[in-house]
Amino acid sequence: MKLEPELVHIASMFNTKVFKSVSPIINNFPWSTPIGKELFSEPKPLDQYSDNTIASILSNVMLGDEISGFIELIHDSKSIVDPKQIELLVKNIHKYYKVRKVHQIVGQNSDDVESLLKEIKKIPDSLTGGIDAVQLGGLKPSEVIAAELGGIDNVIPTNFEVIRKSTPFNGYLPGQVVQVVGPPGRGKSALMLYEIVNMAINGYKILWVAMGDLMKYDFISRFTTVITGVEYYKVALDPDKYFTEPVQEVANNIHLITIPAGKISSRELVNYVDNSEIDYDIIVADYDSNFKTDSEASSYDQGGDTYNDLTELARPPGKRSRLVFIGAQPKIQYWEALSIPLEGAGESSRKQHIIDMMITLGTANSDRPAGIMTLTKVRRGSPNASTGYVMDEAGRFHEISREQLALMRKVTVD
Repeated sequence: MKLEPELVHIASMFNTKVFKSVSPIINNFPWSTPIGKELFSEPKPLDQYSDNTIASILSNVMLGDEISGFIELIHDSKSIVDPKQIELLVKNIHKYYKVRKVHQIVGQNSDDVESLLKEIKKIPDSLTGGIDAVQLGGLKPSEVIAAELGGIDNVIPTNFEVIRKSTPFNGYLPGQVVQVVGPPGRGKSALMLYEIVNMAINGYKILWVAMGDLMKYDFISRFTTVITGVEYYKVALDPDKYFTEPVQEVANNIHLITIPAGKISSRELVNYVDNSEIDYDIIVADYDSNFKTDSEASSYDQGGDTYNDLTELARPPGKRSRLVFIGAQPKIQYWEALSIPLEGAGESSRKQHIIDMMITLGTANSDRPAGIMTLTKVRRGSPNASTGYVMDEAGRFHEISREQLALMRKVTVD
């Protein structure tokens, strides 16, 4: 009896090891035969079905002789124990699944190219998703640190004492996603710039993705202001005077993308970085809501997907880790708050679960950008440390006491 290819694959799944290997895709398998739809109508391992149960289930979709031949093929599959043969069966089932899945996606999205491409990208290249279990006791810590971080001494420096004290490493680690939360126009971009200027001075390669109204002229002026300490208005009026050769030498460590809001998705940024000839140490995305998103997805899902992509940028499979900064706005009720708590980040609570560090910038409503900086989340360290801060005319941040901040606000200290 000649069986359809799908029936051969289904018979193979009665082998316990084969079934276990393909289990990640079974619930999403686009079956083309009534037999497939019947057998997988309930999430039950196939090896638990008796011959009589199988015959009963298939009696409505197969003839008696066909059922007997199918059960015989099942017995043959169950008897296979050679790992190489099992691997081949799994590989063929996965290949068949991908072909069926592509047909299904094309049929459902023939008039929507973007949705079609998005859904095809979701088809797993590997049934394990690249998962590799290792025996913990066989690992050598120094080798793990070297592979994932580049060495225990590969701490990326910070300008802030509050961050140094909150982490056992006295700075940032490669592989971290750091979210900087602040109201519009109150200093979150300036804080990230202040930090990355210090990193560029130390020789780190940085990619800054400016999504919105920031022009190259703005970035040159702000960068030059921070590195030279000259007031912004002076630099902005005559940038050539201050953008000297020593400043340019540091600036060469920064690559800048300026693009309108909504023109690039977080997944497109991942693809850009993966295909770049530059192996960046640090990536800054300013800011999260300006990524292009799926108009049909919820804000909860969009936020989570964006931050999952940022995590992939920070910890790319098979490559050394990077530090990723992402700017974000707080919920509107916190725009005038002196300090912003963990739950203050806007739009999606999934963001707070995914990030490694969250730095919030409250506002004191003073003549200068000032308020309370709080480390509301520190995955590898101590959260909730805070300090008063003020930004000077050169875009540099200074940690100040609560008493100094209170004087700026013209109120008494609690």
